[in-house]
Amino acid sequence: MKLTYREAWKRNVREWRIWWKLCPSVFISSALTSVFGVAAPLATVWLSTQLISELAGKRDLQTLLQWVLLILITQAALQLAKGLCSRWKEYSLDVVYRMDEQVYMEKMTSLDYADIDRQYVYDLFSQIRQNENYTGYGIHMAFHIFEHDFVTGVVQIVGGMALFVTMFLQRVPADSPLAFLNSPLTAVAVLAALLLIAVLVPLLYSKGQQYLSDYTPKARFGNRLFGFFGFNIREHDRASDMRMYRQQENICSVYFGRSNMFSADSEIGKASRGPMGLFTGASAGLSMGAVGLVYLFVCLKAGGGTFGVGELTQYVGAATQFFLGISALLDAVTEIRINGEFLGTTYEFLDIPNKMYQGSLTTEKRSDRKYEIEFKDVSFRYPGTEQYALRHVNLKFSVGSRLAVVGPNGSGKTTFIKLLCRLYDPEEGQILLNGIDIRKYRYEDYIGIFSAVFQDFRLFALPLGENVAACCDYDRARVQKALDVVCFPSSRQ
Repeated sequence: MKLTYREAWKRNVREWRIWWKLCPSVFISSALTSVFGVAAPLATVWLSTQLISELAGKRDLQTLLQWVLLILITQAALQLAKGLCSRWKEYSLDVVYRMDEQVYMEKMTSLDYADIDRQYVYDLFSQIRQNENYTGYGIHMAFHIFEHDFVTGVVQIVGGMALFVTMFLQRVPADSPLAFLNSPLTAVAVLAALLLIAVLVPLLYSKGQQYLSDYTPKARFGNRLFGFFGFNIREHDRASDMRMYRQQENICSVYFGRSNMFSADSEIGKASRGPMGLFTGASAGLSMGAVGLVYLFVCLKAGGGTFGVGELTQYVGAATQFFLGISALLDAVTEIRINGEFLGTTYEFLDIPNKMYQGSLTTEKRSDRKYEIEFKDVSFRYPGTEQYALRHVNLKFSVGSRLAVVGPNGSGKTTFIKLLCRLYDPEEGQILLNGIDIRKYRYEDYIGIFSAVFQDFRLFALPLGENVAACCDYDRARVQKALDVVCFPSSRQ
């Protein structure tokens, strides 16, 4: 079902709220940059109108010098303010564009491990990344729409109208052959034509951009192929596999030949040369047609003797700003709807609920670390499979004792440890800590008892001390002691 504008708007507003929470200064700086950026040309238009009117009228030298000086001072002040705000905005953008990782990391670290381990969740996050890589739509695009289209468009419309609206109030002399321009019907016809164009422009643009959106699944597949066989083919393990299994023909001919998703002969390439290009071009042409219609109306009124060359300059400049704002706002409306479709995948990931019960009992802090663990008729199978990884396990042991869990591959050794650490909850039976079901303990307290190193562990790209302590600020002596205890060779160097 096609996404409605209302739902698309709600999704983008939600994203703006996320950005606001992360860095409110980026909204303030962007809005101020847009205000001063639009105010500069509008101020120039109005002040130049006064200067030209004086040149066409009395030509008083002192008055002309005053207007010139005022233009210079105003432009200098506005450009300085715009420059300062733009610098502030660029700094804020540099900060906030690194924070989208924070949004995903916070979700990843708060998800139930069972969800992290699901292929569906991995694929969902991968789709988000591939969408951003292919079209740029998603979290970043939501702010881009606010910054470049929405705020700028609103400011241009308001500023342009302030200088443009008086044109409709001025009347052509009754003896002029263009006196029909005074008729309300003429104004209504012009406004109706502009309104029709304002409706058609976003519809045509949206129709063209829909091809890009519809092509996304194939583009994601193409990006995966290019990423795997393009960038990563230089890796030594991939190079050996390619030669051992004689995949050169498949990679060079099939994946980068017939299956190239981004060539001129691809579906999106043909659409760009065909209907997609026509819809987008028609949208741009109609937008410029609206500007031409306003220019014609202004010039006709000027030709009828309604106002002089100075005001003509004002109205033409104001009309240009006004319709640039209309175009930007209409682009924002279209982009909001298209981006809303991609944000649906983002929120599907961010809205994954936490189903694991967190517990409420405080884990007993024992200095002697005497804890007794009991697996009581525990059975478990991974989601999506009918085969049990563990079945009717009964076992009792004390923390601190040495216990070896031995068995062939697939016998459930890793599953046993994951259940013990409560990364998963058993499907049947109970796991008891000192006689109490571990699900009743506060989750953070319980997992704090264990220090597990799995077979797929990784060292972070951080100094050794931070890897051992798992934090940035750590006690160097404690880290050294831990390394000595496990006989880490480099600890004595």
